[in-house]
Amino acid sequence: MKASRYITPEAVDQIKHSIDVLAARNPKLTWAMIAEATGYTRAALSRHEEIKKAYDLAKSDKRTIISDGEQVEELKAKNAKLRAEVVKMKTILEEYDNKYIRWLTNAINAGLSEELLNRPIPKTMKTTVRERGKSK
Repeated sequence: MKASRYITPEAVDQIKHSIDVLAARNPKLTWAMIAEATGYTRAALSRHEEIKKAYDLAKSDKRTIISDGEQVEELKAKNAKLRAEVVKMKTILEEYDNKYIRWLTNAINAGLSEELLNRPIPKTMKTTVRERGKSK
């Protein structure tokens, strides 16, 4: 597996997968087994927080092995949720576009110039007082 001298983010993902596979095959997982499978030293592997967490999880009794079918269903549900969120965001964006057009039309009809609309917002009284206090 070792394609690089350094553990890259891609290698971290592969190593975490290897840890899951090794833990499923052998409940007595060791750093030596992982080091042999990956080609990296135990010290280098345990230095990475993500890899260490994956190892600790594999060694704990709380780990659950998710089947491919369950993982697919979980990803489908996540995908559906994200699609619904995208639809909602597009609706909100369309509402903002309509509001902008309405405000622009009303501003033009009221005779407001572009310079007046682009004028900066005046400072609040609180900000003005603070600035006066600093200059003294």
